[in-house]
Parts: sequence; structure tokens; C-alpha cells
Amino acid sequence: MKHRSLADGAKQSAQLSEQEQEFISRARSKGPAGTETEIQHTPQPPGAPAVPVTQTILPQMTSRINIGARCRPEIALTVKKVSLERQMTGREPYTMQDIIEEALQQWLTLNGYL
Repeated sequence: MKHRSLADGAKQSAQLSEQEQEFISRARSKGPAGTETEIQHTPQPPGAPAVPVTQTILPQMTSRINIGARCRPEIALTVKKVSLERQMTGREPYTMQDIIEEALQQWLTLNGYL
């Protein structure tokens, strides 16, 4: 595929049909799928109570982040051993990440943080 200059692209955009122009402008304002925050808004009369706003979680907020915690070697070796055993028997969770995440979630819930 040959790359074209910005000037050539601008010249070609003047030749697009109305339907093509609408498609481009709609895609530009909407952004990639799943990255836009969806907000429902209905006009309210002055003095009316506020209506809660519905928002979706952005994809980058649903991924996992590194927390950089360190642990004792015997704990790390045990988690690795359990992970491999569970993977071989096909039991979930079997990844080290999932096992540690589940343990942290249980601890946080038990201590009232979640």
C-alpha cells in the first residue's frame, strides 16, 4: 500500500460523497468502540433533583495493573507449585496472577475494604 501525503488526502476528501463524509465525521466524533464514556442526559427543570449519570468503565480501567509487591521466597515457590499443579489438573484458577488476585480479594473483603 502506497503512503500518500496529507495534501493528497485533503484533495481526495473534497471528492467524497455526502454519505462517505457523514461516515467519517460520525466515526471521528464517536471514537473507537468501547473507549467512549456513555453518559445519559435528560434536560431537567431548574430546582429539580439531580439525575444520576450512567458511565461505562473505560477499557484501560478494566485491565490489570502492576502493584509491585514483593513476598517471601517460600510463598512465591508455593504459589508457583500450586499454579503448575492446578494447570496440570485443569482446575481454575491456575495462573499465579489469578490465585494471588483471588487471595487478595478475599483478604480485602474479610477486613472490610471491599
